[in-house]
Amino acid sequence: MAISKAVVPQLRQSHYAARRPVESDEWIDKRRGCAALLERHHTSGDLDLTGQFPVLSFLENLSYLARRGAIDKMMVWNKFGWITVGYYYALTRPKNALVAIRDKEKDSTLYEEFEWLFRESVRIYRSKGVMVDHSDSIDDRIRQLINWESSLKR
Repeated sequence: MAISKAVVPQLRQSHYAARRPVESDEWIDKRRGCAALLERHHTSGDLDLTGQFPVLSFLENLSYLARRGAIDKMMVWNKFGWITVGYYYALTRPKNALVAIRDKEKDSTLYEEFEWLFRESVRIYRSKGVMVDHSDSIDDRIRQLINWESSLKR
């Protein structure tokens, strides 16, 4: 299927608009803060999602838009698949902070869109021959994510 030349600038604009918020100085600070929380969670199992965790909220909203078809799922996966998988693993190991917040708030719907994007990302990776859910690589993936997010430069 050919893409009209008139559509290409719109695709580029959409691509950069999706990336821009999470690459701003403000979001880099937020991502670093989330990485520090994930580091603590990964080493001690201590993480309460009742407070501010802006990356997860961003991914939850982005996931909802992709699931509903408001934005292209493959574009979301292309830009946020790796980070979605990494955040999911970091949030669910050693203790599942998603289950904990659902239990605490008595709301089983919390972050269900984020979990949908995680499952979709794993499915897409598998279709491309990449096994991101192989148990031997999960701790490495968590460490990569924490290191990546912690070392972002403004």
